[in-house]
Amino acid sequence: MLLHQKIKGLEDFFKRQNERKPKGVYFYRINSYDETILEFIRKYYDLAKREGAIIDKNIENPTADNIAYFNEIIGDKYVHGPGF
Repeated sequence: MLLHQKIKGLEDFFKRQNERKPKGVYFYRINSYDETILEFIRKYYDLAKREGAIIDKNIENPTADNIAYFNEIIGDKYVHGPGF
């Protein structure tokens, strides 16, 4: 499991995992707003959309075939949680 790391600046959010020293994840809440934050959010959103992390439409419910395939691959022992 990766640990939360502190950023030195907003550009740290755009570093790839292997470029971060020490390795870790960034998790922050934005609690102010100015032009710098606006530009950061735009850049972050554009990157997330380009990489496929933004879902613009609804995700359809799984069909019976989707569920059967899931159960075939994962099995009936699946438990949603970090231990699986």
